Amino acid sequence: MHCQVDELKEIEFPLAEQKSIEEAVSKIVLKQKSNPRYDYASNEQLEIDRLVYEAYGLNADDIREVE
Repeated sequence: MHCQVDELKEIEFPLAEQKSIEEAVSKIVLKQKSNPRYDYASNEQLEIDRLVYEAYGLNADDIREVE
């Protein structure tokens, strides 16, 4: 997969979910500062994924394709 920063800037993201995602990312940053090996993928990342899927209205088939 190839992606440039400018391409990412063009992605629309529903604002309603943005605050929750920002909070989850902040938690990850804090936890990784105290433990660089913190496993966010098994914790906060699951919530971030759920919020993104919900924001874009993805169904089970769409989610399987993304994952």
